[in-house]
Amino acid sequence: MLICYDVRFPEVWGCLARDHGVDVVVHPSCFPNDGSFVTWHPFVKTRAVENGFYVLSLSRAHPHFGCSIGVGPVPEEADSHTVVLGTSEDVLPLLVSKEKLQVARREYTFRADRRSDYEDMSKALKA
Repeated sequence: MLICYDVRFPEVWGCLARDHGVDVVVHPSCFPNDGSFVTWHPFVKTRAVENGFYVLSLSRAHPHFGCSIGVGPVPEEADSHTVVLGTSEDVLPLLVSKEKLQVARREYTFRADRRSDYEDMSKALKA
């Protein structure tokens, strides 16, 4: 489980995928409908695809918040199979498929290709 602001830090999402083998991330949030609101859904979709897992990102049901999103790990389905709610209370169904996870991870190897030495490379650049 991650919280709202964590969507801005891809490293923690990558750690969950690489080091912990996570299949689903529950992401309770409270995103106000302000200037950063427009980046929330694209970031959630990106985190799901780049890490090969499902993300259920839930926001407060309110006209100034809302629009919870559920998305899976397959890139070409990130728009057509994404489930988005409006601003009132509702149920957000997200069908999680172990088979779809396996297909996504086999065909889109972002998760497996992630290097574990990025931090070392960054330190070397600073030296």
